[in-house]
Amino acid sequence: MRAALHYIYLIAPLILLQVTHSRNAPLDVVISGVVAHDSWDSWQFDIANVTTDDLVIRIHVEAINASERYPLLVVIKQPHEVSSFEVPVVINELIVYKNVSRTLCPIPVQPGLSLTLIVELSTFAAERIGYRFLAESIFHFDLELETPLQLTIRPAQPMYFRYRFPVELGSVAVRVVSDDDVCMILSLQNLQCPIKDSSDSVQNAGLYQTVTSLGAISTNVRETLLTYLVQAQQYPGGFFVVLVLMATDYVCTGMERLVPFPPEFRPVQFMPNQRSKNVTLVVLPTPNRWDYILPISGAFSFFLLFYLAGIIFICVDISR
Repeated sequence: MRAALHYIYLIAPLILLQVTHSRNAPLDVVISGVVAHDSWDSWQFDIANVTTDDLVIRIHVEAINASERYPLLVVIKQPHEVSSFEVPVVINELIVYKNVSRTLCPIPVQPGLSLTLIVELSTFAAERIGYRFLAESIFHFDLELETPLQLTIRPAQPMYFRYRFPVELGSVAVRVVSDDDVCMILSLQNLQCPIKDSSDSVQNAGLYQTVTSLGAISTNVRETLLTYLVQAQQYPGGFFVVLVLMATDYVCTGMERLVPFPPEFRPVQFMPNQRSKNVTLVVLPTPNRWDYILPISGAFSFFLLFYLAGIIFICVDISR
């Protein structure tokens, strides 16, 4: 108990010394500011008159003079979730990205009601850290069947989209095509938050595939009598399609396991997100089991009738 009180006495002056700048801000406008160890910013977004069932927001943050030791901490408070990330992002203990983007989980919206989103930026750095950030409204978040989507992904700026299947469709294939021969991961995940969209976590959820130029994942998206008997439903209601560009090609080539080069002998690289990949993403319908069963059954029935007719002909000929 005494130790706890002693700890409170130590941190209380630090909390009192901090200056909080709390301000309102609009969506889709670039905001600039400066924070330090004794001051942090809180931006509040009051959102009303939303015409969709849910709201999707993507946060872009840039902090040029933030360092690995004293990063800029970004905390996003949503109505039902709190998430955070740091700027810069360090990948593989080698490559540092100071431009970071994250898509927030869809926020359910009730008609006639407003909602509040709060973004807090802080740091423990003694020197002042300047930042720029943008809270962007995403209007094309749901994928449509057989409608290609062109996009560009970067290692510190993963993307994900949602696919909700129509009632008449039982299975689909998610296909990605790219002319850029760099390594990425395509992942399908359940419609639940949080989304595993970092290079460290994307392989720990759902189905995934490493992709360089062409990749596809097929899945059953709803339950029918046949899929219930043969295979459990994979993604009730639909799924998220997650695209993560890796900082190196090791995951696709396998060279990381063959040549484990110690990080301490390699200099840290500060990358302005120059590594990118242009991707075409499309969801395609796939043939269901009946599309295979009916032709196979027809061919089997034809040969069965042929053999039965032959046997009958032979039996009649022998009886004579």
